[in-house]
Amino acid sequence: MTLPGWQFLAAIGLVELQNKKFKYLKFVYRLLIIEIIIFLFTYFLWYPKAFAKDWQYGYK
Repeated sequence: MTLPGWQFLAAIGLVELQNKKFKYLKFVYRLLIIEIIIFLFTYFLWYPKAFAKDWQYGYK
């Protein structure tokens, strides 16, 4: 019953974001790059060392 209200608020937010996108575009790109770097570090460097025993790495 309240879904159209939330959709309306989301649409207003998207329109406002589109109108101000040039102001925040650099911030969003920087935030995205930082998040990708954190993900890649966690996925390729930290996770294999932290959870190797759970995957029984090195055992036959």
